[in-house]
Amino acid sequence: MATTTKFVGDDYEAAYAKVLGGTVNGGLGDGGRDVIVPEIGGVQVKASSAGAKEFLAVSLKRKQFIPLCVGEPSTKEEVLDSLKKFGAWVGKEIPNRAKLLAGISQIRLTLM
Repeated sequence: MATTTKFVGDDYEAAYAKVLGGTVNGGLGDGGRDVIVPEIGGVQVKASSAGAKEFLAVSLKRKQFIPLCVGEPSTKEEVLDSLKKFGAWVGKEIPNRAKLLAGISQIRLTLM
C-alpha cells in the first residue's frame, strides 16, 4: 500500500517515543498503550483516522479511554499540550483533523 507520509507501521510508535521521550510498549498484551510517556502514562498510536475510529469503538465497548495519537507527531510541546487538553494528538496531515480531535475529546469526556 502506497503512503505519502514519512512513517509506516511500527515507525509511528518509535517516532512518538522519540518525540515524547517515552518508550515503545507496543505489541500483543500492551493493554492498548503503545508508548509509555512519563508525563501522561500510556498512549495508543494509530497511523490513520480509520484506525483511530476502530480503536475508539473498542474503547467505548470497554468503557475505557486511553489517550490517542493519530498520524505524524509534531513537537513534544504541541503533542503533549493536545494530549492534556483533548486526550489526543491528531497529525496536521490527517484529513478533517479538527473534527476527529473534537470527536475523540467528546468520547474522552463520556468515558471519564
